[in-house]
Amino acid sequence: MSLIFNMAVNVIIRSMRKDQELALPSFLLPGMCYGVMDNNYCLQENVLGKYTVVFDSNNICRGFEFASEPGEIALRLSLPSGWRDIHFFYNFIKKICHRLQTMVFERDGEEMTLARLDECIRLDIKTSERVLLQMLADVCSGKYLNLNICGVKNPISLDEHSLRLIGGDTRKFDNYLHKLQSQDLYYAKANVYKKKDGELFGVYVLTADVASVLPYDANLCISGQDWQLNNWYVGLVFDGRLAGSVPYQALLAEINKQEWVYDAQHFIICLSKRQMQKLLLRARVEI
Repeated sequence: MSLIFNMAVNVIIRSMRKDQELALPSFLLPGMCYGVMDNNYCLQENVLGKYTVVFDSNNICRGFEFASEPGEIALRLSLPSGWRDIHFFYNFIKKICHRLQTMVFERDGEEMTLARLDECIRLDIKTSERVLLQMLADVCSGKYLNLNICGVKNPISLDEHSLRLIGGDTRKFDNYLHKLQSQDLYYAKANVYKKKDGELFGVYVLTADVASVLPYDANLCISGQDWQLNNWYVGLVFDGRLAGSVPYQALLAEINKQEWVYDAQHFIICLSKRQMQKLLLRARVEI
């Protein structure tokens, strides 16, 4: 059993002018990146939305959410978060307050001043450390097999091994998530289709010579949906076209030779055109 962790600090900053437009692009600082999460909790970079994820290009950890309406900016920092992410978040608050010529902001319903920024940083680091250690204790006790969090670019699954490496240290948490998400990888997302008889089935797509992240256990991680799928396939793409499909289990048989671990629930695989052709000869199915 796994659990998705979802704690957060919520900050509101208000302008003296209630009709002032406060769009994100006017507040972006050098090195800041942004995007929105799709239904698979994967980042669509350089896209603005109602809730936009903002992060440091040099520290791809969890980032924070930005939303605005005339006269007001709302920010959300997920916890646990990394040491650099937390500092990045409060530095951004400081910059916005200076731009809006205000010294106050609201944090979880409590009015705060810029003079208390260091206190806020210490609180969030302490909370993150406590939560990371609690996550480790819960996994070690067998309460959960692993724990899932939303990274900036994609979901991350943490098991006992990874949580021990982090050891409740927010700097190590930064480094761990950055190392995973800064790799040049395609994080494969499930697509759902319907057969003529109405049965739903899932498909992942794998492209030749593209290092891709896939789950050990095919699953559906789509926001707002609760589908139970029994049949899963992988579409194999080479020469610019879909060459055919194989059952997901047939692909899993290949990972003994090709596998690199991504996280607790995912592996990295990269098949050549020739390897895909051999796999299709052995296991091709029509779907």
